[in-house]
Amino acid sequence: MTSKQINSLLRSYADGTISKEDFDILISHFKLTGNDAEILAAMDDIWHSLNAYEFSAPEDVKKSIFKRLTQQTSGKNNLKIKQLKPWYRYAAAVLVVAAGAAIYLATQSPANQSIAKRYKNDVKPGFEQATLTLANGKVVNLSQANNQGTIQEHGVIIKKGADGTLLYHYKADPASSNTDTSHNTIKTPRGGQFQVVLSDGSHVWLNTASSLTFPVKFNEQNRTVKLTGEAYFEVAKNAKSPFLVITDKQQVKVLGTHFDINAYADEPVTKTTLLEGKVSVVTAQKSTTISPGEQAVFANGNVSVKTADLEEAMAWKNGLFLYNQQSLENIMRQVSRWYNVDVVYEDQDVRKQLFSGALSRFKNISEMLEVLETTGSVHFKIEGRRVTVMQ
Repeated sequence: MTSKQINSLLRSYADGTISKEDFDILISHFKLTGNDAEILAAMDDIWHSLNAYEFSAPEDVKKSIFKRLTQQTSGKNNLKIKQLKPWYRYAAAVLVVAAGAAIYLATQSPANQSIAKRYKNDVKPGFEQATLTLANGKVVNLSQANNQGTIQEHGVIIKKGADGTLLYHYKADPASSNTDTSHNTIKTPRGGQFQVVLSDGSHVWLNTASSLTFPVKFNEQNRTVKLTGEAYFEVAKNAKSPFLVITDKQQVKVLGTHFDINAYADEPVTKTTLLEGKVSVVTAQKSTTISPGEQAVFANGNVSVKTADLEEAMAWKNGLFLYNQQSLENIMRQVSRWYNVDVVYEDQDVRKQLFSGALSRFKNISEMLEVLETTGSVHFKIEGRRVTVMQ
């Protein structure tokens, strides 16, 4: 492929107008496999093609972009790019390079001052934080609780594990009734996430701005929890005691399985994605059973089943923002929750623009917004905890 052809493809990619066929051609040329030499060779091709526009990147800029690119392909910061589909993996790599080129180009123009001003109030990503409300109403800040402290409630010992996960360990207590209905609630704020292992051994990952209410210990008939927001469940198997997740619009019934439920109140649909086992999604109208690799979507009172994009559904748990032709409005809802910012649109037309790509959730918000800005069709301004979206 000639330098002129590469240049044309890169420009159409940066403009957001590249076709799937041309994107495949571009990726085939790069042949990125995570090997440093091949990454450097691909970067040299990019810089060389940009030279057709009299652009020359200094060595310090090349090193900076190379560092970011190798981090993307080596799995640092909880990134698992190598486990993604090839299209996503290469898209992530090209996004980083394209973003770096765009950022450097911006520094060579008067518009750079505008970008610096718009992004001067950067926002850090979310982290492990949550509160635990006990049965007696006491609220415990789990972010500040140390790993040595324990709480005992109704025959259950509650403590934090070495990795910060909250652990519920059932210990038989003659004074505790088998019909005890005491409940606890874990709540993550915007910009928080947390993990808990329930007294039956089920492991739950709670996404940002979510809550899980559950019995301190489960009874023998069923295991019922209530969810707002999003959580990924790895349910301990117990054929005699079904596990039931209740959300605002549906119930999900399982015996032992791995699945994700996205039930945010501000999302237009509720999604249940199954990775392992079998679940029944129960609404007021009917019960729908889904199999591994499927996703049940509840919208407008109806449930539909489709093939799931498991990597996209599980991206948040794997430390990623991952989008395949997602609207900017959908993306910014996730950005708002994770970075604890309010999003304001100066131009309503940009809400429906579609984007694809991948980026670590553990980057500052400016890096996320810079990548979106490389399309040239949208711009952002950060003011405290408010992000303004502009055409």
